[in-house]
Amino acid sequence: MLERFLRMSAKSNINKLYALIAAQNALTIVPVFVPFMQSHGLDLKEIFFLQGIYSLTLVLIDLPTGYFADVLSRRLSLIIGAIFLCISGVFYVVGTGFWHFCLMEVTFGIGIAFNSGSVQALTYDSLAERGDIKNYRKVCSHQAIVGFFSVATSGVLGGWIAEWNLQAAGMLMLPFFIIALLISMTISEPQRHSCETEKPLNGVLGVLGDTMLRCPPLCSIVFVYALTASMTFALIWFAQPYQTAINIPLSYFGILNVISMLGLMAASKLVHLLEARVDSRKLLLGILIIVIASFFVLGARVSPFGLGLLLMARATFGALDPLTTDMINKLTDSSRRATVLSVRSFVYNVMFTALTPLLGYAANAFSLNEALLFIGIGGGILAIPSAALLRRSWKEMPA
Repeated sequence: MLERFLRMSAKSNINKLYALIAAQNALTIVPVFVPFMQSHGLDLKEIFFLQGIYSLTLVLIDLPTGYFADVLSRRLSLIIGAIFLCISGVFYVVGTGFWHFCLMEVTFGIGIAFNSGSVQALTYDSLAERGDIKNYRKVCSHQAIVGFFSVATSGVLGGWIAEWNLQAAGMLMLPFFIIALLISMTISEPQRHSCETEKPLNGVLGVLGDTMLRCPPLCSIVFVYALTASMTFALIWFAQPYQTAINIPLSYFGILNVISMLGLMAASKLVHLLEARVDSRKLLLGILIIVIASFFVLGARVSPFGLGLLLMARATFGALDPLTTDMINKLTDSSRRATVLSVRSFVYNVMFTALTPLLGYAANAFSLNEALLFIGIGGGILAIPSAALLRRSWKEMPA
């Protein structure tokens, strides 16, 4: 009877996590974020500074919140995260200037940090509860698709409403964040399951040291993820200035966001279908090469033809996240899984926080194509140690 109940709870968890992801990703402001901030008097340099504040918040608390989820409760971590997302939604409603939006980024960052790793860890252990762990990458890919679809559909709504009122596009997120809070309260905590027989490491610093110093395969995956994600998100923040430069009307920003999300969904689905056919290590390296190369091509000339490449390069993140999550899960124990996934986010946020002043400088000091070339050169330089790390641990990484 108990075993049957646990299996039913585990199945219910997967469906609730899909709903939670959909609600948390109803980000109506995404396709018009830059014009929204500019309407409140912020320039590109200040907008990139806000992204630095967000990333710095994650740097400071991502690891402690991941450890909190592993040691105390992943369910409670999701609830706390949803509460802070609601607070950030309130700032979108009442915010009028730079400092209001700084507080918005801090509270949004705290909300994301409490979710970081917990959703993936709950998914893994819920599947293990019902003996279905072989489908983890499939479920993880479907979760990514649900998230991207939510961003896409809410983005269309946000783009249309922005034509009438930019402020309203930001206000719409609060009801969805409240729904996410209600869903998080219904999720159950599954029993912990291990991928391998290994004693859990004690404390956040122990997991960080094990991941980045004593386990070359994990270090390689985390570093390549951090660099690729940083470059991809740099593309995302330059997408709206790029669209403005080629004279695309604001009302079409939401539609382009849908196309971008469809690309992310397709990439996420493709990475699952390629699981048995393509070496995961080669796929990870290929994604890094595509993202960095796109900066050089886009920087050569700003034109409508570059829009397709911009959308394709952004879509690679749809494959990157489930791919690296699956590779990390195969190398880690359940008792520290959320913390290791938080280490991945932590390293990414450290890197992106360090890069945001350069992104802001490039956006203000250079033309758009010069800024893209500048960032591409920097990414290419950082790709050299990334390739060296991959080569060092190639045989130990999951294929």
